Amino acid sequence: VALRPTPLLQQRNPHRARSQ
Repeated sequence: VALRPTPLLQQRNPHRARSQ
């Protein structure tokens, strides 16, 4: 998980993914 937290962040922070 620590190796690739990007997917987790996108799922947990949907509004944040939109910013990217």
